[in-house]
Amino acid sequence: MMIVLQTQNLTKSYGVDLIFQGVSFIVEAGDKIALVGPNGAGKSTLLKCLVGEESLDEGLVTLGRGVSCGYLSQTVSLEDLELPAFQLVMEAFQDLVALRRELGETEKLMSDPANYENEQKLNRIMETYAALTARYEMEGGYTFEARVREVLTGLGFAKEDWERPVKTFSGGQKTRLALARLLAREPDLLLLDEPTNYLDL
Repeated sequence: MMIVLQTQNLTKSYGVDLIFQGVSFIVEAGDKIALVGPNGAGKSTLLKCLVGEESLDEGLVTLGRGVSCGYLSQTVSLEDLELPAFQLVMEAFQDLVALRRELGETEKLMSDPANYENEQKLNRIMETYAALTARYEMEGGYTFEARVREVLTGLGFAKEDWERPVKTFSGGQKTRLALARLLAREPDLLLLDEPTNYLDL
């Protein structure tokens, strides 16, 4: 079984307060693990250390080769966003949106008659377009919007909600939107800090 995450002797303290010490574990592909403990035991701190949001005093965190990680914080900050819900989840694919924009700009160059007067320049444009198209297809450029629609629907958002500004949703709905943004990218490892908090399902 492939190892997706491994930790060795993790230690964290705040001043003289020791939060955790000597934490070592392995997460393999397909594992579903719950971190259980009373409030203040350091569960959220451990997750933040795993994703690099907080530093460790000692120890090593290693992600498996090529493993992508998604993290949902216990506190989701989407309070004042005017952005529509659909666009928020689309942010998970900023690289593909930028690539699509670059493809569009290259298509304009291809359709510009002035570029047909220089064969070498036109060939470079055509080669660039071919490379961008191949990359766009390989990275899921023709399916990512369908993935966003699928995730939003699966998390209970009606189609008429997709264009609503994020700030108009309830706290629980905002948590679901943040989760949708994570799930859309289909990370290999999901770290969820009390994901059912405030969910009005």
